Amino acid sequence: MRRFFICGSPKSGTTWAQRILDEHPKITCSGEGHFIEQIAKPMLGAVDSFNQTQIVVSEQVYSGKRYYRHLKPLDTIDSARLLIDKLMMARANDQTEIVGDKTPRYFHWLDDLDLLYRGCAFINVMRDPRDVAVSLLRHAERQRPGADYAIGAEGYLKALKVSTEHWIDAHAKTAVFANKHPGRLLDVCYEKMLADPVGQFERMVTHLGVTVSREISETCVGATSFERLSGRKPGQEDKSSFLRKGIAGDWKNVLRDVDVEYIQNACKEGMQARGYL
Repeated sequence: MRRFFICGSPKSGTTWAQRILDEHPKITCSGEGHFIEQIAKPMLGAVDSFNQTQIVVSEQVYSGKRYYRHLKPLDTIDSARLLIDKLMMARANDQTEIVGDKTPRYFHWLDDLDLLYRGCAFINVMRDPRDVAVSLLRHAERQRPGADYAIGAEGYLKALKVSTEHWIDAHAKTAVFANKHPGRLLDVCYEKMLADPVGQFERMVTHLGVTVSREISETCVGATSFERLSGRKPGQEDKSSFLRKGIAGDWKNVLRDVDVEYIQNACKEGMQARGYL
């Protein structure tokens, strides 16, 4: 069965993309596995540890004779894939044609995922970095009640810095992969998803090689709309909710001019390439 992975700078709309795709009867996409960081990379560490231990054992116990060959990094691929498949396939059924996982940080590991699943598809969700900064800031406030995220405070400035660095990395690394592997990675714009959710959903499904009808599209979009999931209309804010506000351009109501200048200067190349400047 085919595989796909959703990535993007954190707080760019990757969870929404996941939810809407998971509604399609032939697509299964749920969970945030962090598979490279949590499974594949630790396995490489275990291989190195095993090899080093065997060197010591052969020298101290068997007078330099080795009874087990050294494991190679490629030896871990099948084992990592087996574990990841067990997780990804858990919700698949007879209708499922493709299974996916959403982990925003996958933009760091595109080549690694490609090594595990040759020919897999990628969806990269992009959003205005100024709005990403605001969304990350509000997320940090929700996760760390009592911390100081007042305008200009240390927590506030750190959130802006972290979100900006993530956005720059996501733009640069997905662009490199897309140029190296034409047709494998689809860029999806959060703002376009808001303006035309049906059209953007159909772009994603088509990219994954799955058939889609307008009826299915409208059903999936309706089931995952901001109003349906949050019980609020877009623009009605609930700072305690993961689905906080559901709009674009909120940065104009939150960020200071100096903050906007910092983000735009740092992200200038990517913002121009993506049409945000």
